[in-house]
Amino acid sequence: MRHEHPVEGALAASVQQALQQAPALQEPIPDAATLALVLLEHRELLDTLFSVVFPRASLEEVYAAALWPFHLQSFYATTAFQRALLTADGRVLGRANLDTDSRLEQIRLLYAYALVLQRVYGIDIEFAYPLVYTVTDPETGLSCHFKAHWNM
Repeated sequence: MRHEHPVEGALAASVQQALQQAPALQEPIPDAATLALVLLEHRELLDTLFSVVFPRASLEEVYAAALWPFHLQSFYATTAFQRALLTADGRVLGRANLDTDSRLEQIRLLYAYALVLQRVYGIDIEFAYPLVYTVTDPETGLSCHFKAHWNM
Protein backbone atom coordinates (compact mmCIF):
# COMPACT_ATOMS: atom_id res chain seq x y z
CA MET A 1 0.00 0.00 0.00
CA ARG A 2 1.33 3.42 -0.96
CA HIS A 3 1.35 6.09 1.73
CA GLU A 4 0.73 9.56 0.39
CA HIS A 5 2.74 12.48 1.67
CA PRO A 6 0.31 14.86 3.44
CA VAL A 7 1.55 17.98 1.63
CA GLU A 8 1.46 16.28 -1.78
CA GLY A 9 -2.04 15.00 -1.04
CA ALA A 10 -3.24 18.47 -0.06
CA LEU A 11 -1.66 19.98 -3.18
CA ALA A 12 -3.25 17.33 -5.41
CA ALA A 13 -6.66 17.94 -3.82
CA SER A 14 -6.28 21.69 -4.26
CA VAL A 15 -5.26 21.31 -7.92
CA GLN A 16 -8.12 18.90 -8.57
CA GLN A 17 -10.61 21.33 -7.03
CA ALA A 18 -9.22 24.22 -9.09
CA LEU A 19 -9.46 22.11 -12.26
CA GLN A 20 -13.11 21.35 -11.53
CA GLN A 21 -13.73 25.09 -11.40
CA ALA A 22 -11.98 25.60 -14.76
CA PRO A 23 -14.02 23.80 -17.43
CA ALA A 24 -11.97 25.44 -20.21
CA LEU A 25 -8.99 23.33 -19.09
CA GLN A 26 -10.99 20.12 -19.38
CA GLU A 27 -11.90 20.56 -23.04
CA PRO A 28 -9.85 20.59 -26.24
CA ILE A 29 -8.42 24.01 -27.05
CA PRO A 30 -9.04 24.51 -30.77
CA ASP A 31 -6.71 27.36 -31.67
CA ALA A 32 -4.02 29.77 -30.54
CA ALA A 33 -6.44 32.64 -29.83
CA THR A 34 -8.52 30.50 -27.46
CA LEU A 35 -5.36 29.14 -25.87
CA ALA A 36 -4.06 32.66 -25.21
CA LEU A 37 -7.29 33.52 -23.37
CA VAL A 38 -7.22 30.29 -21.36
CA LEU A 39 -3.56 30.84 -20.44
CA LEU A 40 -4.30 34.34 -19.18
CA GLU A 41 -7.40 33.33 -17.25
CA HIS A 42 -5.84 30.30 -15.55
CA ARG A 43 -2.16 31.30 -15.37
CA GLU A 44 -1.61 30.41 -11.70
CA LEU A 45 -3.19 26.97 -12.04
CA LEU A 46 -1.25 26.27 -15.24
CA ASP A 47 1.99 27.38 -13.57
CA THR A 48 1.28 24.84 -10.83
CA LEU A 49 0.50 22.07 -13.33
CA PHE A 50 3.54 22.83 -15.49
CA SER A 51 5.83 23.02 -12.44
CA VAL A 52 6.02 19.23 -12.61
CA VAL A 53 7.71 19.51 -16.02
CA PHE A 54 9.34 22.94 -15.66
CA PRO A 55 10.52 23.30 -12.04
CA ARG A 56 10.06 26.88 -10.86
CA ALA A 57 13.54 26.98 -9.34
CA SER A 58 15.12 26.54 -12.78
CA LEU A 59 12.93 28.76 -14.99
CA GLU A 60 15.79 31.23 -15.50
CA GLU A 61 18.42 28.61 -16.38
CA VAL A 62 16.67 25.76 -18.20
CA TYR A 63 15.72 26.08 -21.86
CA ALA A 64 12.42 24.23 -22.25
CA ALA A 65 9.02 24.83 -23.82
CA ALA A 66 5.74 23.17 -24.63
CA LEU A 67 4.91 23.53 -28.33
CA TRP A 68 1.80 22.99 -30.39
CA PRO A 69 2.08 19.48 -31.85
CA PHE A 70 4.16 19.52 -35.03
CA HIS A 71 4.46 23.32 -35.03
CA LEU A 72 7.31 25.49 -33.92
CA GLN A 73 5.13 27.70 -31.73
CA SER A 74 5.22 27.65 -27.96
CA PHE A 75 2.27 27.99 -25.63
CA TYR A 76 4.31 27.61 -22.43
CA ALA A 77 8.03 28.15 -21.90
CA THR A 78 10.65 28.78 -19.27
CA THR A 79 11.91 32.33 -18.93
CA ALA A 80 15.29 31.32 -20.39
CA PHE A 81 13.66 29.75 -23.46
CA GLN A 82 11.40 32.78 -23.97
CA ARG A 83 14.33 35.18 -23.75
CA ALA A 84 16.63 33.31 -26.16
CA LEU A 85 14.43 31.33 -28.52
CA LEU A 86 10.97 32.87 -28.93
CA THR A 87 9.47 35.75 -30.83
CA ALA A 88 6.83 37.92 -29.13
CA ASP A 89 4.05 35.72 -30.56
CA GLY A 90 5.69 32.49 -29.34
CA ARG A 91 7.31 31.28 -32.55
CA VAL A 92 10.70 29.58 -32.29
CA LEU A 93 13.61 31.78 -33.37
CA GLY A 94 16.87 30.74 -34.88
CA ARG A 95 18.40 29.00 -37.82
CA ALA A 96 17.96 25.25 -37.99
CA ASN A 97 20.75 23.00 -39.24
CA LEU A 98 18.74 21.99 -42.31
CA ASP A 99 19.66 22.25 -45.96
CA THR A 100 16.10 23.12 -47.09
CA ASP A 101 12.83 24.30 -45.55
CA SER A 102 11.12 21.17 -46.81
CA ARG A 103 13.50 19.07 -44.70
CA LEU A 104 11.83 20.38 -41.54
CA GLU A 105 8.44 19.29 -42.90
CA GLN A 106 9.87 15.85 -43.64
CA ILE A 107 11.23 15.57 -40.11
CA ARG A 108 7.88 16.60 -38.62
CA LEU A 109 6.15 13.98 -40.74
CA LEU A 110 8.58 11.28 -39.61
CA TYR A 111 8.00 12.21 -35.97
CA ALA A 112 4.24 12.02 -36.58
CA TYR A 113 4.58 8.56 -38.15
CA ALA A 114 6.74 7.39 -35.25
CA LEU A 115 4.17 8.70 -32.76
CA VAL A 116 1.29 6.91 -34.52
CA LEU A 117 3.27 3.67 -34.70
CA GLN A 118 4.05 3.86 -30.99
CA ARG A 119 0.65 4.98 -29.67
CA VAL A 120 -1.67 3.08 -32.02
CA TYR A 121 0.30 -0.06 -32.85
CA GLY A 122 2.69 -0.33 -29.92
CA ILE A 123 5.68 -0.30 -32.27
CA ASP A 124 8.57 1.65 -30.82
CA ILE A 125 11.00 2.91 -33.43
CA GLU A 126 14.07 4.89 -32.62
CA PHE A 127 13.83 8.04 -34.71
CA ALA A 128 15.82 11.07 -33.70
CA TYR A 129 17.03 13.77 -36.03
CA PRO A 130 19.71 15.96 -34.43
CA LEU A 131 17.94 19.27 -34.96
CA VAL A 132 20.03 22.21 -33.76
CA TYR A 133 18.88 25.82 -33.62
CA THR A 134 21.40 28.65 -33.68
CA VAL A 135 20.58 32.09 -32.31
CA THR A 136 22.74 35.13 -31.69
CA ASP A 137 23.03 36.24 -28.07
CA PRO A 138 21.98 39.92 -28.08
CA GLU A 139 24.36 40.78 -25.23
CA THR A 140 27.54 39.11 -26.50
CA GLY A 141 26.91 38.74 -30.23
CA LEU A 142 28.04 35.11 -29.97
CA SER A 143 26.20 32.26 -31.63
CA CYS A 144 24.38 29.95 -29.22
CA HIS A 145 23.43 26.44 -30.34
CA PHE A 146 20.47 24.54 -28.92
CA LYS A 147 19.77 20.90 -29.73
CA ALA A 148 16.06 20.11 -29.82
CA HIS A 149 14.87 17.18 -27.72
CA TRP A 150 11.30 16.15 -28.52
CA ASN A 151 9.22 14.52 -25.83
CA MET A 152 6.02 13.21 -27.35
